[in-house]
Amino acid sequence: MANNGKGVEDVLKHVPQSGLVEKKQLKSTCQQTGIGKHLFGELVEELVEDDRLIEHLIPRKGMKPAVLLGRRQMEINKTMTLDAYEQDSNGFYHFPTIKESTKKEL
Repeated sequence: MANNGKGVEDVLKHVPQSGLVEKKQLKSTCQQTGIGKHLFGELVEELVEDDRLIEHLIPRKGMKPAVLLGRRQMEINKTMTLDAYEQDSNGFYHFPTIKESTKKEL
């Protein structure tokens, strides 16, 4: 471990147990805790390679897809844009709930 003894666990602790965090938000949070942007990139790459983090590309209107990170593989509806996802008070994204009228149609 280099750079102030920071390692993958120092990144992973900022990823929710369920839901997703936008990669740029995670980077900002990690930088505030002393993880530089270069080290952040290396640690996230290591976590993704080890399948401890999963990258999800979520479409955005008129922009490149947002990169969100989560602890487990999730089925992403490619027709839904990022603004359809709910965010909690921590800024973590959660999958939209299916409305009752939609459930009956399924």
